[in-house]
Amino acid sequence: MTFTEFCQKHDITATVKRTPKNPHMQDSEKDMFNYLVTLHFSDKKMTVHFSTGKGWKSQPVASDVLSCLVFDAQTVESRESFEESFEEWCHELGYDPDSRKAEATYNTIKRQTVELIIFLGATYAEARECEE
Repeated sequence: MTFTEFCQKHDITATVKRTPKNPHMQDSEKDMFNYLVTLHFSDKKMTVHFSTGKGWKSQPVASDVLSCLVFDAQTVESRESFEESFEEWCHELGYDPDSRKAEATYNTIKRQTVELIIFLGATYAEARECEE
């Protein structure tokens, strides 16, 4: 199942608002389109910052944002301790483990993963099986 099909099946929608920058990305106001996206599922909401490159010609939809959140979550969710997992995460994704920006990105992804699991509840496992 694709993320588009998953969102249709579970009636997951998004409210999208343009913003001048993404507080989680340096220089996003220069090179990117930035959005504040609220995902809606059942009676739940999850709001995240989302950015796209200048080549992206349309606003993101629920499946775009959800697929990024799920893929990001898969990079952090099985880690044991912060020190070991942060260094492993950096190595696997090409970040510098001495970088404060990398640490901030890692912490943002960990926080959003917890929010995503709560937001999707029992359907989270199904989302993890989706294809792009």
